[in-house]
Amino acid sequence: MKAYGIIKPEFIIANGVETFGKNTLVAPTAAANPISDPNHDEWAMSFQLQQTRVGIKVGEGLDVQGRLEIDFVDPAFSQSSPIQGTRPRLRLAYMTYKPGAAHTIMFGQNWDIFSPLNPLTMNLVGASFQAGNSAFLRPQLAYTYGKGEGIEISAAIGLRGQNTGPALNLLEYGLVPSFALQAGYRIGKTWFGGSVIFTSEMTSQNPREYNVAVAGNLFGSVMLTDWLSLVLEGYIGRNTNALGLLTLGSGITVADAGGFASANFKFAKIHGVWVTVGGAAVLNPDELAIGYTPATAEAPAARVGIGGMIHNVNLRATYLITPKPGLDFYIEPFLFLTKHKLDVVDDPDGDLANQAAVGGQLGARYTF
Repeated sequence: MKAYGIIKPEFIIANGVETFGKNTLVAPTAAANPISDPNHDEWAMSFQLQQTRVGIKVGEGLDVQGRLEIDFVDPAFSQSSPIQGTRPRLRLAYMTYKPGAAHTIMFGQNWDIFSPLNPLTMNLVGASFQAGNSAFLRPQLAYTYGKGEGIEISAAIGLRGQNTGPALNLLEYGLVPSFALQAGYRIGKTWFGGSVIFTSEMTSQNPREYNVAVAGNLFGSVMLTDWLSLVLEGYIGRNTNALGLLTLGSGITVADAGGFASANFKFAKIHGVWVTVGGAAVLNPDELAIGYTPATAEAPAARVGIGGMIHNVNLRATYLITPKPGLDFYIEPFLFLTKHKLDVVDDPDGDLANQAAVGGQLGARYTF
């Protein structure tokens, strides 16, 4: 058995950001909605440790292996700066079995085989989600054929989304899982390929009604030189939130597309720079619902879920100093350019829809 983890203390400051629709600095993903967040122009700061994670691996090198990993991000992203009130969150819990050198069966909660890469950023949880980065964690059964070089093919069947409520809902009553396929090619440190994921989402139980949700993806991780590597992804899909993807496609007829590009420059033994550009957009914004409940005489406007964004761009640049193996000190400024869909009553002149938010992270990452 082997224990591993990341300890990640971080100071963060920003104006007008949100974390998956919540008004926190836990893992910023977009500029805040100007209607549901009355403080969207205000600067805020926090000291964060929630992206710290720890795990164990069992059976490394054997035909049967297991892995369990937690972090300390509240699943609803509703804890702003919790300090000792931090709660654990299950990230990974899976086993693998290799019946042959080229065959691997994985069963449990693990990263999607759809859209398998992540951008280079110290925002480990926010990444470039809702801005070109799409796939997340999923309980699934997956099979992979591959020898570490050459052609690699994977297929998976999993749970379509998540239900954190106290009772069953259409997710479970729908009886339809998600299906994913991935095909790629590996040569040395370079990996490229494509993937697709699809399902049928139940939208009514009586009468039973279903709607298709589907997405396709191209990806590549390319080692150009000893000092420069690239990570690239792009996707397009319809009703993508119904697939459990962290995208802008919220609605049964809503189509969206996006992608990101990350570059890793290694200038010297202990110095490095990451640059990431990501973006996503809804292709038919007339079909998109607003992402908040409008204000009434009894209650102010309130953010609903993570939807209601017409486009979202995330720009990041990270400078790293690595004085010892496993220890990084970093500074990462970032910029979000987000267009929210707003009710005409709230924004009659169209002046509030486009929002910009800037900020920066200063911290350390110790990997063991």
